[in-house]
Amino acid sequence: MDKKSALIDRFSSAEARVLAARVLCRNYPETSHNIADENYSKYMSRVNPRRENDALVDYKGERRTIPFSALTEIKKLKQLEELDHKQYELLDELEGYINSTFIEKAAGRQLRLDD
Repeated sequence: MDKKSALIDRFSSAEARVLAARVLCRNYPETSHNIADENYSKYMSRVNPRRENDALVDYKGERRTIPFSALTEIKKLKQLEELDHKQYELLDELEGYINSTFIEKAAGRQLRLDD
């Protein structure tokens, strides 16, 4: 993985280096400690902000769904009786992914909604 993180510096464009660091950190989270990139931390704080008003904005100018809001929606969906077993399984998987990727890693805050 050190070879991949070393490639970041080979990009001539600063923007390309930022995007490359994001891709590596997102797809290989174990490397994020190797990449001392303050920009990535700022980016992740916008992906998983404390307030919805601080969320990233999409190309239409609309705020993106933040992980905490997604967990709230999942909890509501799980209460519906018309979901089948596979749909519940998918919701469980998504909830687990959000909790492990965003909520548990959010420094200094615990926002889990399960149970």
